[in-house]
Amino acid sequence: MVELMGKFLKYILISFFIIGVFSLIFGYLLSKPTHPNSNLHPKFFVIFLTNLNIHVRSIIYSFLSFGIYSFYFVFIHFFVVGISIGGIATSTNSLLSSLSFFWIHGIFELSTVILTASIFPFFLLSITFLILKKEVNKKVLLKLLKIIFWVISATFILILLSAVLETFIAPRFIIF
Repeated sequence: MVELMGKFLKYILISFFIIGVFSLIFGYLLSKPTHPNSNLHPKFFVIFLTNLNIHVRSIIYSFLSFGIYSFYFVFIHFFVVGISIGGIATSTNSLLSSLSFFWIHGIFELSTVILTASIFPFFLLSITFLILKKEVNKKVLLKLLKIIFWVISATFILILLSAVLETFIAPRFIIF
């Protein structure tokens, strides 16, 4: 049963990754020239607490919407990044300059979006499958909760890592 839950999680992560990539491309194609408003001295705790708040609320909203919010969460985050990259690239005539605002911390931040969005759909799909197979028992539920705990832990670590990168590393690599 645990192997099957692992497959569920893998397929959900891949699905959200595909949605994210298409949303990013869509946002990039719809972007208009924008001048970068770069804060080269961001505050670590502001960034960390803001991102943590956004991801915790996403988990709650996904729970309340039975996972529907997860799709919106992935779409909107990737779409906005696509718009930002495209807008800055158009105004600076340089995709490299545009990517310098995002690539260092953005990879971790967008990975965190995919992980956060996958938590409730994974839980819902696993519970539904367990009920249909009539395999609901304490041992299996504990394994499911353990997997969810590790996904939430990985999400927290990625939020922390992306905040560190955005605060201390990324501002040094921005190309104008």
